[in-house]
Amino acid sequence: MKKVVSTLLLAALVVSLTACGGGEQKASEAPTQASQESKAAESTEAQSSEAKKDDEKVLELGKKVEFDTFDITIKSFSIVKDADGKPALKYVYDWTNKDKKAAAPFMTFGLKGFQDGVETDNAVLVMEGVDLGIGQKEVKSGATIKDAEGIVGISAIDKPLDLELDKLISMDSAPYKMTIKDLSSLKK
Repeated sequence: MKKVVSTLLLAALVVSLTACGGGEQKASEAPTQASQESKAAESTEAQSSEAKKDDEKVLELGKKVEFDTFDITIKSFSIVKDADGKPALKYVYDWTNKDKKAAAPFMTFGLKGFQDGVETDNAVLVMEGVDLGIGQKEVKSGATIKDAEGIVGISAIDKPLDLELDKLISMDSAPYKMTIKDLSSLKK
């Protein structure tokens, strides 16, 4: 039985290899076919990249981002320094409560920074020129707080900073993203 199965498999392999040969092919046709296959593969990769970009939510300065219970607009960025001279990114934002209950903005969203794929440190809570208290105030349903301030840590001023804005607590995270390529260009 094993000999019969082996023979049938070998015969199927020979037939499939012969069928794939398809006769003689001119040497001049081979590069054309290879380049067509290469172009098709590149096109598929490009379409797949575009599809990822279409699905990605983009964070833009001055553009309102809508979540189910609040809206937020990041208005500006600037560089500030802590007591040790370490830089951080200060952001100014407006926040509107769309929930039925009062809420404090800082308890509803997070703005994370990443450099070289690693989250930056946000442990600094007191910085000269930054008033975190504005975003800690309770806001009633339908009300808006303007010019609240927050900070994002920076590991290195000479590297791009990737930012992700999302709800603070979310089971289905889909952050809004942006990259600041040149932090040194931001006003201090």
